[in-house]
Amino acid sequence: MRKSVFGFLALCLGFACSAVAAEEYRIGDEISFVEGQKMPPAPPGTEWCLIQMPAVYETVATRTFMVPVPAEYAMKEEEHPAVPEHKTATVVPATFQVKAKDVQTVPAHRLGAKLASKQMEIEVCPAYEEWRAIPARFQEVKRQIVVVPVKKTFEQVECGGDNICWTVVDVPEKVRTIVVKELVQDGRAEKVTVPARKQAITVQEVVTDGEADAEEIPAVAVMVVVHEVAGAASVRWQTVPAQTQTVTVEFEAKPAGHKEQTVSERRLVEPEQLVWRLQAVSSPAADDADGDAEDPDPEADTDIEPPPTAIEWRSFGRNRNMLNTGTGYTF
Repeated sequence: MRKSVFGFLALCLGFACSAVAAEEYRIGDEISFVEGQKMPPAPPGTEWCLIQMPAVYETVATRTFMVPVPAEYAMKEEEHPAVPEHKTATVVPATFQVKAKDVQTVPAHRLGAKLASKQMEIEVCPAYEEWRAIPARFQEVKRQIVVVPVKKTFEQVECGGDNICWTVVDVPEKVRTIVVKELVQDGRAEKVTVPARKQAITVQEVVTDGEADAEEIPAVAVMVVVHEVAGAASVRWQTVPAQTQTVTVEFEAKPAGHKEQTVSERRLVEPEQLVWRLQAVSSPAADDADGDAEDPDPEADTDIEPPPTAIEWRSFGRNRNMLNTGTGYTF
């Protein structure tokens, strides 16, 4: 069906080439299309093509109004407390000097003396003072940090007439929970007394001595290791600096504002129209290829919609017709 229409149009164009002398027209000249009107003959090497001219508009009024500009946001890193500054105590223990001490376990006596044994305690380390470090005590507290602030967005709403209105919509903030240690009690140290340390040994003592002319037996002693305090204990204090934790947050880098926007109103000056334009003849080889092509499926032509612009009908004689739609389809 569509082939028949295009063939008929091309045939009409072929008959419209005898009214006006060819010398009166040059390539690029245009003639308004009038249905049923015959076209003048085209000069040698040229052809009349039907061109769809777009509509022409002109600006008749402009209107300027204010539109909101949303705020701009950026990312940054913030330092928040994690552990506060506190003190710690480092204990320096007491120092001792080690000595060897001889302790008599059997006194000198004469042969035949009567001896008795008993237990005796020897102080091997005297009592001294020492320090005990008590670390700082903390409690954990949860805190909420705003990582995305409340954002204001703008939505256009109807407000009647030619007015343009905007409404503000708040986007809720976003928070993040962090754990912070709070100081309950600072580090400290307390003094304690270490009692003396003793060692029990067995000694003998003379109950009745022997005869005066009896042989004398010398005393017997054992060596005992004892400790004497050389340096007292002490405490060294150290301040532990506060520790922080890094949280990435979003902040308003540029506040919201307003800007002018101009809208132009156009009026139709010339509607879309068809005109005949004189153009050079296309290559015959390309025309034969287009004109002799057979449609493998004639019924499929009914589903092809021609595009709304750049439609041309070309006439190459009474027996050749071609529709160039600019889409690659050739009939």
